Amino acid sequence: MRKKFNRAKVFRNAIILVLLMCFLVPIGGVIAETPTDSSVVEIDAGYVLGDTYQRHSWYSDGRHWVFWSNDSQILYTSSTDLLTWETPIEFTEYECAMEEGCCNGSVFSLWYDESLDRVDVAFLNVADSNEALYYRRGRPESDGTIAWNNLQTIVDATPSITYSHPSICTNTLDYPFVTYMVYNGSAYSANLSTSTTNDSTFVGATNSTISSTSTFNLSAEVYYPSVIPVSVGNVSLMVVFENGSDYLLAQNYAQYDVDTDIWSYPATIQLPLPATSYLDAPDLMYHSEVGWSGNVSNVDDVYAICTANDSVLGKYLWYDRYNNPASPWADDTSLDEGYYIGALGIRNALGDLTMTALENTQKRDIYNDDYTQATQNWDGIVAIAGVDATSDDGIESDYDNAGTNYLGVLYYDNTVAFIPDLEYGCYGCPPAAGTVPASVTLMAWIIILVFGALICIILIGYGAYESSRGKTSELAKIGAAGLIGLIIAAIIVAELL
Repeated sequence: MRKKFNRAKVFRNAIILVLLMCFLVPIGGVIAETPTDSSVVEIDAGYVLGDTYQRHSWYSDGRHWVFWSNDSQILYTSSTDLLTWETPIEFTEYECAMEEGCCNGSVFSLWYDESLDRVDVAFLNVADSNEALYYRRGRPESDGTIAWNNLQTIVDATPSITYSHPSICTNTLDYPFVTYMVYNGSAYSANLSTSTTNDSTFVGATNSTISSTSTFNLSAEVYYPSVIPVSVGNVSLMVVFENGSDYLLAQNYAQYDVDTDIWSYPATIQLPLPATSYLDAPDLMYHSEVGWSGNVSNVDDVYAICTANDSVLGKYLWYDRYNNPASPWADDTSLDEGYYIGALGIRNALGDLTMTALENTQKRDIYNDDYTQATQNWDGIVAIAGVDATSDDGIESDYDNAGTNYLGVLYYDNTVAFIPDLEYGCYGCPPAAGTVPASVTLMAWIIILVFGALICIILIGYGAYESSRGKTSELAKIGAAGLIGLIIAAIIVAELL
């Protein structure tokens, strides 16, 4: 005798299977894709990140490169797939001789030139007064090593003078420029130094080091200077200076003539922040700048963000750019209200930008916003990754991602309280071999969800039809229960994806 076909049981099992697939497909995608998004560079690294305008990472030769420091070394490593990192290599020994504040990554900064495939580093190997500031140039190799030239001195040790927080770049003529804080025991200023050579040596001249007193005509104390290249050998400087009880940003351009040993710079400095905005004392190092020379209206475009406070808005993430020389720094945009700490990078050859930020109140998410040169608009700030950065608030990004159209960022993620891991994220990178692209995962999930919902609706309709004919049917109940389950699954998985 043939067994009776139980339609209700078959459809119920089908609905259960669809619900399981709704959960398993996205979870599988997340497991597959996580290594292509981020990975831990150093476990229990501690507070190794520097200031947001400094750079400690880049992409070249098929590798993601990362530098960091601890209390005895400056190290570097690289990864081809963000799954595994090479054994760290010592760049230099390092000694923190002061009581506090010198054992993080602010003691060095690097500059990677994608056109020459070369990295320049400005660094201290002893953080104390009466210590020199050094320079070294190297070429990354495909095997994960860097071929370094000989160690050079930027400025010699000077009694009772402490150098700190260097920022470095090379201009369009390949000469290195380094700016750094100077403390004389009672007040802070900033110097800008360059070399008369561009061949990996650093040779100073009588006037090749200049003080912020000259370039900015400021009698106030100056902090956290940064330097970036613009056009025709020109560089742009940004500093924080004391203005009564507040702190403001000041920007100016500078150019050095190697043949005459003479600097040139505009007599009038720029104050980018709007009149109602200022920087709070704990946030002075939270500014970040990039330069781009592709705009016809001004080849010396400078883009800047900072953690600002405003008498109207309160804390907010400020953005502006020096575009038209007739009306510079006129955009004055709030990317979002809140206590954000951000870093700015160039995303591609079109000059499109990427901003990466950590919200300093919760420290639970990494945020991203993209700027398009063609429209001169930001897309809007969105969370792109969950983290636990409660131990500290550091974040840094690549300066220029070599036209790869992705975002490289360094940040903290805690596994042990107050001893954070150093993590590197690459959002928008192509998936590693064997992983499933996010678009494929999302599309598979949508197809399953729509197919399951269609089955449930058909069951509800057919069950109602049979009930109207006086037949007993469980199909409508199964369809309704399945549809409710799919709605719940959609809400949960939407958060997961």
